[in-house]
Amino acid sequence: MTKDNLDYLMANNLYEHFALVTDDVMAVELELSVRVS
Repeated sequence: MTKDNLDYLMANNLYEHFALVTDDVMAVELELSVRVS
């Protein structure tokens, strides 16, 4: 997962859907990485 991937997901309103289909640990890591950047 790179920042470009996150930007793409959020730009296309897919971030929430993506977070839902990952396991909890992955979702938390993504959430933290978004808040830090």
